[in-house]
Amino acid sequence: MGPEQLLQIATAYLSQGNSARALNICQQVLNHDPNSAPGHQLLGNLYETQEQWTAAQHAYIKAIELQPLWPEPYAYLARLYRNIGWLDEAISFYRKAFSLYHQSPPELYYSLGEALQFKGEFAEAIHHYQQATTLRPDYVLPYLGWAIVLSDQGKTPQAIELLEQTLGQIPEAPEIHNTLGCLLLRQEHLAAAQTVLEQGLTLKPDWAILHNNLGQVFGAQGKVGRAIAAYQAAIELQPDLIMAYINLAKIWQQQNQHDLGIAYLQKVLELDPKNILAYSDCASSLLSQGQFISALICLRQAINLDAKFVAAYIQRFGSIVLDEMSQDDSQDELLLAQVTCAQFLQGLTQVDFSEYSNVDSRSSSTLESVTSHLCQLLGKAYFHLGNTLMQYGEFESAIRYYQKALRVQPKSLETYWRLGYCAWRHHRQNIALTVVHLAQTLTKNTQEFSGEVYLLIGLILEQQNRGDLATEYYAKVLDHFHRRQPKLTIHPLILRWLNRDTITTQTPDLKPKAICLKTYDWLHAQQLETTHYTVIDLPPDSRLVLLISDSGSILDSSLDSSNESAIAPEKASQSSEIECQGLDCLPCLRRIYQQLELVNSGHGIQTCSRQSVKESFQESGEFPGFVAQIPQGRAWIVSQENYWMVCKAIAIITPDNQLLADVSREYPGQLPGCQKYQPQNHRIFREPDLPELTLIDGNVAVLSGLSGQIYFHWMVDVLPRIELLRRSGIFEQIEWFLVNSIHLDFQQETLNQLGISTDQILTSDRHPHLQAKNLVVPAFAAPLGWLKPWGIEFLRGSFLTSINLRSAHVSERIYISRGDARHRRVINEIEVMEVLQQYGFVSVQLESLTFSQQVALFAQANVIVAPHGSGLTNLVFCQPDTQVIELVSPHYQRHYYWVISQFLNLEHYSLTGEGFSCYPLRNLMYQNPLTEDIWVNLTALRILLGKIGVD
Repeated sequence: MGPEQLLQIATAYLSQGNSARALNICQQVLNHDPNSAPGHQLLGNLYETQEQWTAAQHAYIKAIELQPLWPEPYAYLARLYRNIGWLDEAISFYRKAFSLYHQSPPELYYSLGEALQFKGEFAEAIHHYQQATTLRPDYVLPYLGWAIVLSDQGKTPQAIELLEQTLGQIPEAPEIHNTLGCLLLRQEHLAAAQTVLEQGLTLKPDWAILHNNLGQVFGAQGKVGRAIAAYQAAIELQPDLIMAYINLAKIWQQQNQHDLGIAYLQKVLELDPKNILAYSDCASSLLSQGQFISALICLRQAINLDAKFVAAYIQRFGSIVLDEMSQDDSQDELLLAQVTCAQFLQGLTQVDFSEYSNVDSRSSSTLESVTSHLCQLLGKAYFHLGNTLMQYGEFESAIRYYQKALRVQPKSLETYWRLGYCAWRHHRQNIALTVVHLAQTLTKNTQEFSGEVYLLIGLILEQQNRGDLATEYYAKVLDHFHRRQPKLTIHPLILRWLNRDTITTQTPDLKPKAICLKTYDWLHAQQLETTHYTVIDLPPDSRLVLLISDSGSILDSSLDSSNESAIAPEKASQSSEIECQGLDCLPCLRRIYQQLELVNSGHGIQTCSRQSVKESFQESGEFPGFVAQIPQGRAWIVSQENYWMVCKAIAIITPDNQLLADVSREYPGQLPGCQKYQPQNHRIFREPDLPELTLIDGNVAVLSGLSGQIYFHWMVDVLPRIELLRRSGIFEQIEWFLVNSIHLDFQQETLNQLGISTDQILTSDRHPHLQAKNLVVPAFAAPLGWLKPWGIEFLRGSFLTSINLRSAHVSERIYISRGDARHRRVINEIEVMEVLQQYGFVSVQLESLTFSQQVALFAQANVIVAPHGSGLTNLVFCQPDTQVIELVSPHYQRHYYWVISQFLNLEHYSLTGEGFSCYPLRNLMYQNPLTEDIWVNLTALRILLGKIGVD
């Protein structure tokens, strides 16, 4: 038998998975003929199946040396390079193979398209996929690759259309059914996804992947039983299918069947000991069950697999000593949570759990002592995070953290009353009562008096109209206060009750009694619309027009103001609608991103369309411009308490106690076109009482905005309202301007340049509840955090024309550092700068510059690299075609700066950093995704710099 026949037999063995027999025959051939290029190529195939990459590479190169005009080993070597991530080399060798073929096979077009797709060269990848399908119309794989590229580019509807057309040509292809079903699931077309996947199963009923994906559809539909059955079928067909085990574990976790979930996760870890998601899910279930030692072991394993975020967190907060904190810092609940979390993480990383694998009495006692200390720190971290959210008014989130704290420290009286208080404030009276009873039991067992518990009981009883009994509890609180003076910080009524002979809970109720959706309607009812309402003619924003046309007017409500101008706030509780998710509303964010035409270029790189948005669109129901005057109007504006508790709510109230919804705002905010926001749920209706009222005899213009103490919101939401006042013609009549604060340099500098002196300023931080003889209220300039074209032109016209560009000439290539920021830092900033300095970038701390210097810096820059943050607000001062690279976390990506760049025709890219996959620890380290730090992938950064032509 000749060498050719022997190699054919070896190839057959290899295809059957019998590598040993194939290798034996291959070596026989090469022993007989060491210069057999086909023999070396097959040897490369064998090594590649065994993941012996270097040996495979040498074998393919040897085949090429022996027959340099034979295209096949070039293609195999290219495949090897693609599989190990050497994409440039892979593409080069695929192209060499093309040059040697007289007529290149469709498989080669597909393989090169796949390599180009992995590199992010999407247009060329699609071209090669199309070539492959032209040569062989029934070739399934290039259609799948083509569709995936379209989906990665944000064009999932086009990908779905492509595969639906392909199914008409190749109806018997289960692979197309599978990919099409997944894309339909991604678009939340659940019924269609189910149908397509079930059709695929009729073609290939033994394909485990199809069963798994169908299980995901059933899970999304809430069909838990069918989802479980689908996942189990997938596992039976393919016992090593990790994703099916993970999905099945998730289902059981959601059903609070944690034992079953853990069992499946343990199977995942048997198959893949480095699966960080499995360790994370395991830890989450174990913590819920109170199995703390096992949970800590899982968390430690997760850290071992990805330690960089934890190490950076410990480095930042681990050196802070609680006992040495200043008085202000010792009362900062968020900082206390961060420091305690760092202590917990540091302790966890220092424990070697393998030392306790041989359990004896001594090691068991030591392990219990170590874990007890760690659990104490974990419980304290949860407790302080709960306090943080309680102070912020996020009672539902605070409840979750207090519940976690009590699992770890079940005898903490303070945690109980704080949990009960949050439940009471969140209108969950049954939970509040249950918690109060548990707290009472705990006080009896410990002989400890808790004034907070008794005060909470009184509050609940008073709300149940049991005033006499409530008074008895209040009296006990006051009696104990006078005798022992405990620290009671839960409620301001305590302070007002001190030194009074009689107890009363009656305070002047100045909260609104009704809601008017539109300010114009209220003025019209008062016959003041002609003298107190000025319409400002503003050009429409084409992006807002399109966003709103998809979903209705921004000012639309479930209740039509033309039929009922004054709405009782109690109606909010009658709505069965899903609550508005504010700035985190996923459907609204998807709509915005679709309008921006974001394109995924691979490697975490995204860009948006640079089409002009200055064209004139006919007026739509977008944000109207107006200035209203409310005689004896009131403004309630939540003041800043610390760096993380900034202004979170604004309410404008008429003298007859109506909330004017279109000039009132609160967090979580509202995105353009959102139809779920209910003004009846405004925070003011949940406040126990309002601050003392300040009376102003004069004309006061309200400019304060949500988070108005922060540079971005000051520039975007606050200052453009001044332009509305100017255009209204009453600017000179304003005696006082109400802004959030005036202590920051950029606030003073910008107001001064706009002709407003500090003598004319009132701050809402100092006067959070104000009534003016004439309250002048300009409309909000745009949706929260959104700059309309006229707003951008106002900022540029006000501040850019007077700037001396030479005053801040640092470099045309700048990196904006957040090294001094309290959150969202770039963890590997030193390494990032080492890369950027090779291209001539200079690092800049904006905090060290004046406002005018910042304007000049951005106006003369050609390339800007910066993590997402307020510093990028200065993009409004950039010149057209400036290149921008925005560094973002995978868990927090927002549109704010895309909007500016698109209008100014900037070349804007975002680069998504690596994320920390261990979510139990991530949620402990960062109270929300907005604060997460960023780890930049340096390879991706270099690729992006090359893509935009920086050299």
